[in-house]
Amino acid sequence: MLFCKADEESTILMMQKFEEFARVFGLEVNRMKSQVFFSSVREGQKAALIQKLGRVQLVNSVLFHIQVFWSAALLIPKKVLKLIDAACRNFIWCGKWNYNAMSLVAWDDVCVPRKEGGLGVKQLLHWNKAALGKLVWNICQHQESLWVKWAQVVLLRGENFWKVKIPADCAWTWKQVLKLRPQLKNIIWMQVGDGRQVSLFYDWWAGELRLCELISKDEITI
Repeated sequence: MLFCKADEESTILMMQKFEEFARVFGLEVNRMKSQVFFSSVREGQKAALIQKLGRVQLVNSVLFHIQVFWSAALLIPKKVLKLIDAACRNFIWCGKWNYNAMSLVAWDDVCVPRKEGGLGVKQLLHWNKAALGKLVWNICQHQESLWVKWAQVVLLRGENFWKVKIPADCAWTWKQVLKLRPQLKNIIWMQVGDGRQVSLFYDWWAGELRLCELISKDEITI
């Protein structure tokens, strides 16, 4: 049995502790067998509090995961992501995805992690780029997957991912992945290991410049 103040901040904190418990012990709280009791709170306040928290949970656990598959496969246009964000925002504040409700809190603040005071709703634009970054990581690590092998043979054709030019006739999705390279290079660093998956010529070893940008292969003599 757990107790907290009958306000939104305390209730959110209580939900965070349930989630932390689930992460640590691997045991999910059975909501069908759980009950909430309020004291000295008007009936309308109880309904509003439970409804908003339930909507946030629904957005995080259900609505968000509907688009996860597509986000991991292609770069979704910003206009589409904004429409999805708007639908989630409207659903949280008024319970209807197609009704433009007045937001009580800025959406950027809602998307802040819970430990920092937000509601932990994920920014779809950031998530989409992170998911595509995982595809880039798989390519650079030569992961054993059919898609990576296909990308190496059909899309890269033996070229280095960081050096290959963007073809004029390539698919829109692949073009957007290649355009992410300037953003991704700032968060990637090299670990040599056995040397099989690193390139002295194409990888970043000295800040912003790579060896391939300073000299050409024709200038290298062995």
